[in-house]
Amino acid sequence: MQLLKIVNTSIILCYISFMMANEGKTTTVQSVERALDLLELVANSEQSISIMELMEKTGLNRTTIWRILGTLEKRGYIEKDEVTKNYQRGVKLYQLVRGNDSYSYLVKVIQPYMEEISKKYNETVILSVFQNKKMYNICQVDPEQTVRLMNYTNTFSPLHCSSNGKLQLSYFTEEELESYLMYPLEEFSSFTITNRQALKKQLKEISQQKYSLSIGEYDESENAISIAIEANNNPIAFITLGGPAFRISEKDLREAAPQLLEVAKEISSKLI
Repeated sequence: MQLLKIVNTSIILCYISFMMANEGKTTTVQSVERALDLLELVANSEQSISIMELMEKTGLNRTTIWRILGTLEKRGYIEKDEVTKNYQRGVKLYQLVRGNDSYSYLVKVIQPYMEEISKKYNETVILSVFQNKKMYNICQVDPEQTVRLMNYTNTFSPLHCSSNGKLQLSYFTEEELESYLMYPLEEFSSFTITNRQALKKQLKEISQQKYSLSIGEYDESENAISIAIEANNNPIAFITLGGPAFRISEKDLREAAPQLLEVAKEISSKLI
């Protein structure tokens, strides 16, 4: 809840600044107030929220809500699922909490832990976030190994076959997951799961164990494990430990899981 309180405070501060800039011209701006009401409802909703729910909570008509949400979506403060038509928090909303460069803040807090993990296992550690329906890799710490993973910084990874992507999928609601699975699952290697039911089964296991593995699914020569950094029980970032398949096995990664989950808890406590 701490993150959402900060979001609300940031929104209010933005509104106050706007009103101070227009002092003497008007005492209230109805369209701004309505936009803030809708933004706060979306921000405080643990799951994606529908226009019908927003109508019930605000008393506004569908057309007004649709226009305001369209603007907020265009600016990146909310995201819309094209199938369910529901809305959820966008990347810009998190940036509003931590400033213009929220990723720099995440890197500042998390990178020291990444360096410790990389040193302990002598393998690559990657920090990523969910963005534009893919995983965006924002930072990477490499080991002192001649053979290691490629530099994934500033690249996107698919959800259904990367360890961080599957972990993100495990947080989806049933409706959100069905929406995602309406599209074909691309095969990246002979180990990629392209069967929807098989993926659903694995996601249930991931949800229970709180970590995700990718054993040659994205790249046959690479194995990885990912854990989530949470705020209000929602993932805001992911840490991935990975390396060449010939050097780090599924057994190795599962043995590392308990310690990685403890690290995730410690980081989460610093971010909220």
